Amino acid sequence: MNTTTTNGTEELAAAVRAGIGRSAAVAISTVGGLTYAAAADDQVTVEVIADAPAGEPDGTSGPALVRITPDAVTAGAQFPGRCLRQIVAAAVPATDTESSRYALGGTLVEVAEGSTLNVIGTDGRRMHCLHLQPSHMTGQAAVIVHAGQWQAFAATVRAAVRRVLGSTGRKLDATIDRGSFTIDIGLHRTTGGSIVRLAWTSAAADPRLTVRAEALSLEGRFPRWRYVLTQMPSIEAGGMPIDADAVAAAVAEFRGLHRAAEKAGRDAWMAEPLPAGARKRKAGEYRHDRGVFVSAEGMVGRGCDWSSAVPAAPRRVCLDPRFLADALDGAAAIGKTVEVFAGSETQPAVIVAGGHCGERLVAVIMPMAID
Repeated sequence: MNTTTTNGTEELAAAVRAGIGRSAAVAISTVGGLTYAAAADDQVTVEVIADAPAGEPDGTSGPALVRITPDAVTAGAQFPGRCLRQIVAAAVPATDTESSRYALGGTLVEVAEGSTLNVIGTDGRRMHCLHLQPSHMTGQAAVIVHAGQWQAFAATVRAAVRRVLGSTGRKLDATIDRGSFTIDIGLHRTTGGSIVRLAWTSAAADPRLTVRAEALSLEGRFPRWRYVLTQMPSIEAGGMPIDADAVAAAVAEFRGLHRAAEKAGRDAWMAEPLPAGARKRKAGEYRHDRGVFVSAEGMVGRGCDWSSAVPAAPRRVCLDPRFLADALDGAAAIGKTVEVFAGSETQPAVIVAGGHCGERLVAVIMPMAID
């Protein structure tokens, strides 16, 4: 239990800026013994609410924010606080926030009363399907929640728990986990779209603290993730259990060596004399072998002299090491048991799965093409 709080407005403002940005203008208001700190960018509004210091008078300061609020809540779900960390670790990393495929810049969130909550992220080359068991769920909705909303919300929660409740290190995660996390989806009649409200509230045994993030959902057609899963290797019979920590450590070692080798190769290529009349080289045109071969015998890297005897997959296939690292991190956040499933020549996708009934991640990774 936390016993020390720091509820000064500067701490609340710092927590809000952790999610929105250091230069964000923060609106502060104190009403009825509670202090509210809020800020917004062009996508999301975040707010931190805590007990006001004793004797703090009601009042407001800072800019007037234009709030995006739902006209009617149509669906919602409540979870233990750990589910927030699981979504950020297991589903959000697979989103595509850099290309023009707008709908892939967020996670598909499916709320259906009586079922699990499905949170899906994909960038077209990998797909992370997260299934969570809510403590309470009502209504039905399917919306695309911007990756930036998840990231701003999670960063604000962590900063608020650290600055206001004084939790650090492992205690910080424990404080978040024993709190409660909710998702509410409502109509926004002005645009005809949906508004997503994410909220985290501290446990009853801790000092009172609430963090909220509101944003319009993304528009666009999300891939048919259920169809993709039907085309993948069957996971019913069980896969190959792996030591996820050992594989992740080996992949991290390879990525470090590969970055160094790529830089050395690029520098040497740029320094080579140019033929007469040739145009000047550009660093972005340099190509270095990429990928890591995984198999039951271990792993072998491309682009640098590296190998590992740690078993990583039942069948030899070349994967993007970043994708593999993200899948391992996500699966480890869901459960201690991590399995890998590898397909055939006709369907060579690899599946990394973690957790069991109630909370489970199924990450599909397409193999890399070898030039």
